[in-house]
Amino acid sequence: MTWLGHGSTHEAKDGSLLPGMATTTQLDQLRLSFTLSEQRIGPLDAKLADRSGYRGTGTLTLPIAGTWTMKATVRVSDIDQVTVSKTMEIR
Repeated sequence: MTWLGHGSTHEAKDGSLLPGMATTTQLDQLRLSFTLSEQRIGPLDAKLADRSGYRGTGTLTLPIAGTWTMKATVRVSDIDQVTVSKTMEIR
């Protein structure tokens, strides 16, 4: 599962990105970005790094409250990838 905290985001060891979204596929690449369209901010790249069994960052800060769009792009092979988006309220 991906979880957000002050200045951090993580992807669980099982590769799942969102609650209820399990996978058994090894991810070749995961890109996570955030956009606040109403303020024309983003996309802000989370710049995920391999952290010995999971991917995460300790440098992500969403600077303004609002309805952000989180976009996750997962590449599982040279030609197969999927992108999902989820909106979330930051206060």
